[in-house]
This record gives sequence, C-alpha cells and structure tokens, in this order.
Amino acid sequence: MAIKIQNWNDAQTKQEVLKRFRQAELVRKRLEDQWNQNEYSVYGYSSVTGSSILVDESSFSGDGGDDEGVSDSISRVNVALSFKNMRFIHSQLSANPPSVAMRPTSSDQGDGKKADAADRVVRYSIRKYSMQENVDQLTLGTLTYGTAAMKTIWDSTRGDIIAFDEKTGEIELEGDIAISLPHTRNLFPDPDARTIPNIKWVIERIYMDLEEAQARWPDKAEILKQLKQDSGSNSFSFGAQGKQEHFNSVELLEYWETGLPTNGYLGRYCVTTADGTVIEPCRPSPFRFPKSGSIAAIMDSDKPDEVKDELIKKLPQMASLPYHFLTDIDVPNSIWGKSFLEYTGPLQEVLSQLDTAYLDNIRAHGVARMVVSGQAEVNVDLSNSPWDVTKVDSNQAPFFMEVPQMMPEMASTRINMVQGINDTAGVNEAMFGQQQREQSGASMQYATNQGNMIRRRLFNKYVLCVESIYKAILNLVRKHWTIERTIRVLGQEKAFESIALKGADIDGGYDVVGEYGVSLSLDPMTRREEIMQLQPLFEKAGITTRMSLKMMKLNELEGMFDKLQMAEDRQREIFEEQIATQSLIEPEEFQDHENMIAWALDYFMTAEFKYLSESDKDLCREHLRRRIAQAAKEKGPAAPAATAASAPLPPLTGAL
Repeated sequence: MAIKIQNWNDAQTKQEVLKRFRQAELVRKRLEDQWNQNEYSVYGYSSVTGSSILVDESSFSGDGGDDEGVSDSISRVNVALSFKNMRFIHSQLSANPPSVAMRPTSSDQGDGKKADAADRVVRYSIRKYSMQENVDQLTLGTLTYGTAAMKTIWDSTRGDIIAFDEKTGEIELEGDIAISLPHTRNLFPDPDARTIPNIKWVIERIYMDLEEAQARWPDKAEILKQLKQDSGSNSFSFGAQGKQEHFNSVELLEYWETGLPTNGYLGRYCVTTADGTVIEPCRPSPFRFPKSGSIAAIMDSDKPDEVKDELIKKLPQMASLPYHFLTDIDVPNSIWGKSFLEYTGPLQEVLSQLDTAYLDNIRAHGVARMVVSGQAEVNVDLSNSPWDVTKVDSNQAPFFMEVPQMMPEMASTRINMVQGINDTAGVNEAMFGQQQREQSGASMQYATNQGNMIRRRLFNKYVLCVESIYKAILNLVRKHWTIERTIRVLGQEKAFESIALKGADIDGGYDVVGEYGVSLSLDPMTRREEIMQLQPLFEKAGITTRMSLKMMKLNELEGMFDKLQMAEDRQREIFEEQIATQSLIEPEEFQDHENMIAWALDYFMTAEFKYLSESDKDLCREHLRRRIAQAAKEKGPAAPAATAASAPLPPLTGAL
C-alpha cells in the first residue's frame, strides 16, 4: 500500500502546531492541580498563596492577656514525612544508578573493538555532560510529578570555533551534544498516545534569551523583539513553587515529530511562537539516524573521501523523539505517570492538622492562669507576663486553671497517619537502619528487599530510560563526529587515556545493555553481603574468590580492581599481538603467571577463540604451554618439571 508523504508549508505549520498544542494543553490541564499539591506536600509551599509554611514564633510568647479569644492566624506545623521519604527514594536511585554495558553482537574482533570504543565514549560522556547530576534531576522530577523527561539533541551552536568571518560577523562552530531537562509543565506530548513508545509528537515550551534567539533567526529579529515583554512580566506560573520569571527571554514552542509513514520516516521539526507564528519553518527532524553499521560499511570501502561523504548523506534515516521519559506509578491507557505523593499528600495534610491542633492547645493553655475570689486584692498589672489572674465571685481558695486534655484518639490517629504515609511510600524502619526490638540481620534484609519491591517497576523503567539516553548519545556521536576527535577517558590502572575517535568507529557491531540489580539485591551493601554468604557455594561451583570480589562492584576501590585486572589485560594483549604479527611471544619472567594462565584457559572456551584460524589457535596454545613451563620453573625445585609439550596446570585459585 502506497502512502503519500505530507509536507507542511508555513500556513499548515501554524495551523497544526497551534491546534495540537491546544489539544495537549487541554488534556494535561487536569494534572496541573495535582502537581501543585505534590509540590505543596514536599516543599512546604501553599498552593494558594505560594508562601512558605512557617511556625509563627510569636505564638510561643505566652501573651494570653487579651480578651479577643483565639487568634485567626493559626500556627501551622508541617512534619514533612513525605519529603523525608521522597528524599530517601531519590538518594536510593542516585546511589545505585543503572550501568550500561556495550555487548559485541558477534565474536569478531572488529565488533569487540567497536564495543570498547563505544564504552570509552560513554565514559567520556558521563564526565563531559555531568550525567550523574542530570539523571538525578530526572529522577527528582519523576518522583515529584510522576513524569519527567531528559532531552538529548545535537546543538550546532556549541563546541569549539571552526571559522570566523569578520565581514559578516558569522561564527562557525563544530557543534556538540546538548543535554537538558525540560520542566514537566513545559512538555505537551501527543494526547492520543496510550504508551510512551507510541508518542508521535511532543511540543516543548522553551524560553530563550532574546539576543540568542535573534542570533539564531536574524530574519525574525523584529518578531522576536515584540515577544519580549517588560522586565519580570514575561513569566509563567509554576504552581506551588511560585512563578518562574524571565527578564530577557521570549517564549517559543518547539515541535518534534517522530518518524511516521506520513512524513517519510524523516520526522518533523519546527519552532513557532505561542500564537503560531512560524520562526523556523518545518523541516525533517534533525534527530534521525541511519541504520546501524551503514556508515562504517561506507567508510571501510575503497572509495574516495568525497564520494564517501556524499554516500553517507544519502543514507536513509529513521527519525525518533529526542525525549526520554521516565514515569513513577503506571496508569493504564495513559502516558502520564502518578507520583506516590498523590497518595501520601492527603495523609500528610491530616497529620499537619493534628500537629497544628496540638500546637494550638499548647498556645492557648500553656500559661499559668490563677483564679481568686472577687474580694481578693491582687496588685498585678496585666501585660505580657505568663501569669493571668481571674477574679470570680467566690470565697474559695485560689487555684490554677487546669489545662484541658486532648482527645485520646488524636495520639492513635497520628500514629496511624505516620504509618500510612510510610506504607504508601514503600519505606520501613529497616531501610533507615532502625529497629524497635532485637532483630536478626536476615530479617532486616528481607524487610528492606520487600520494601523495595513496591518500586520494582520504577527500577525497570529506570534501566530502560538510562539505556535509551546512552543509545541516543552514541547515535549522535556516530552521526556528527565525521572527523576524528581526541577524547580523554579515565581508563584502567587509574590513568587517563587519550584516544582519537570518529563516528564510524562506533557504528554497529555492539548493542547497549542496561543492568540494575538483575539477580541480587538493589542495595549495594545488601548485595555484597549476599555474595559473601553465597561464597561457599561459588567455590564448590568453581567460582573463585577473585571473581566474587569483582561481582561486589566496590566502585570506591577502582584502583585495587585495576590491579586485579592487570593479568587479564596483559594476557589478552599478548594474544592479540601474536595474531596480528603471526609470531610467537615468549612469556617473561616474574609475571602473574597463575592468573594469566587462568584467563587463557577461560579464553580457550569462548566463541571468539573457536572461530580463529588453526594457525592462530596454535600460537595461543604454544604460548600457554611455555607460560605453564615458566610458572613451574619459577616455583622452584619442589615443583614438578613441566615440559613444553604437556605441562600439569598449577592450582588456579583466585584466577579470573
């Protein structure tokens, strides 16, 4: 079936973008009040006035001498348990983020090298673009609003200066990846989508500095200038967190459309004003990429460089959205997630009211009030003194007024509210290291793991989101790094490695796999304890102590792990050099023979070794025979003699 591609002119762009923006805005409007309440629950701001909820210290002055009764300005107490729980969950996500691994798609050495190059690019990106901070902010938005997104694009206005034309005043930049975190209130996704992968388009409301906008679109300078309002008046209410003021910015709408049959799978991209005026005409989405491996195939050919560049430009490309969404609580048939704050917020409000009632009772009756007979002569000037004297027509002895007691149900109700908030948030005492009675370590671990199970879906989506982010970064690199760039990566043995890479070096041959506590506990400390408990079983199964230590992922001890990795790296380098030069390399003296032999034996069982040529296999086997002989020789006369033809293997305890 043939499908006709629809191209938009400026009139259609204005009509479609404005119509879709209004539709998405209308559908999303019902969520905004809930977002205000979530912000109020966590950050302690009134969703009505935007003012901070603080305890009125004057209420503790003890001034009860007026006859006006209870003041209307009730002191507000907010024990923010929701904030505490959100901060704990946020810290848990930050302390143990998903890891991404580059897995070669075959045993071919070329695929292994591309996977290694991609891994270096990822490690470079983590430091270059502050990915830890960006991902933490992403999870914070997810926990607060239920839905958040990260945006990854190629920004041609970034990077180093390539050329400067003094006559025209134009600067040519090499471009760079731009990582941003759009506010959830500024995102307007396709309202017809029912799952995140099915989102067809997203409109983002962006605020850009007027001078930058005029530099990007000089032909629209006058229109942009008219959009700028007076200082501080160009603002947009962000609900409970107050207004976000923009003093020298213009408000624009950025439209992104994924690859669809109606747009030839090229997507669409345009920029308009809030009233639909086109600033940047509709064009194919810049966030589109050729098929994996197609660039490398052209670069590996014998064609001239000019021909290669033209062929790469003509490659068919598939567009996608540059937004990577993460949701907290799934809602059936909806792309918008819910935050746990929606459920703890009402309980938090009841708890605040109970605590406020306690405070009001203390303020009203926390002073000494004496009652004396009407004939008594009391020489007391009533002022701010905590002593108030009341005269009654009675001859009874003076006495102090008793403070009325609170309802007994209030204490139990408060306990229930606290328990309900913690249960709904999925936290328990064991997670905070608290225990009210003597409890075994195993039961506390079980309680911690069961508490984390309530967020199992969040962890799964967390992995997929991070995996999607790094796939996008690698796609941007392989498309836009057309010339070699030198990057510095913190490699093994705690040394910076400088390596020159271009996009074709990481094109195809591997896949990105995200991992997050696949089989063991999510908590790092608990996972290490589980590994230690399983160590006897590992040893019986042939898993060495060294491998178990590596599984613990003690990231703070990278230098020590690099030392454990040295034997593996040196032996691999020897095998690769032998295969490349087709010559045997003699083992040297005083090396870590035991672990180098252990790694070589594991290597002989891999598919990579299976598909080597017989001559390459013979070189590797001969090197291993001589290394075994060298190891036996260095052990001294007590060790049995080993021959090059067949040598007994030494114990491989501790080998990888």
